Amino acid sequence: RAPKWKFPTPLADTNNVMEWIRQNARQYHLDPERIILLGDSAGAQMTSQYAAMQTNPEYGKRFGLKLAKVNIRAIGLNCGLYDLKEMGAAPRKGMHKDYFGKLPKDDPRFCCLEAITDCYPPAFITTGTQDFLRNLAEPMYELLRSRGVEAQWKCYGQEDDKNIGHVFHVNILLPEAVQCNDDAAAFFKQYT
Repeated sequence: RAPKWKFPTPLADTNNVMEWIRQNARQYHLDPERIILLGDSAGAQMTSQYAAMQTNPEYGKRFGLKLAKVNIRAIGLNCGLYDLKEMGAAPRKGMHKDYFGKLPKDDPRFCCLEAITDCYPPAFITTGTQDFLRNLAEPMYELLRSRGVEAQWKCYGQEDDKNIGHVFHVNILLPEAVQCNDDAAAFFKQYT
């Protein structure tokens, strides 16, 4: 939705969806106490940040939102970017300016990783051998584990397999995609 709608609009949108689920749970046979969030690429960043907002009240207050009363049991982070603080400090041009607008480089809402506590939901983190964000998956896993958060991290594919790139798991013709999705489902079943 950028450049028209700037940060933190995607997080407000996510919160609106969670509130809709809470308000319409009975009609659609949903359980707001058993939410699994899953995001790919930028969606993984938003999922990780929204989970921090929900599980760290002080961080959540920074956004000025009335957070939906839901229970996020687990999250899936596929091929994601997790450090908005670093992205926010990047030169203000192109995509960065479109997403952040005129926010100061030290906006305290960018510090998602610093806001992760042991209350953060269990996380299933994936990447592929040719994912351009591959180098961010294992550090996210290590950070979560260091904070006492249950997490699994998996990198799929062989080093020379060009098909296992960014968000490879959406191509269900790839055996690695099928395996990744099966692994994620098995992880989530532990928490529902």
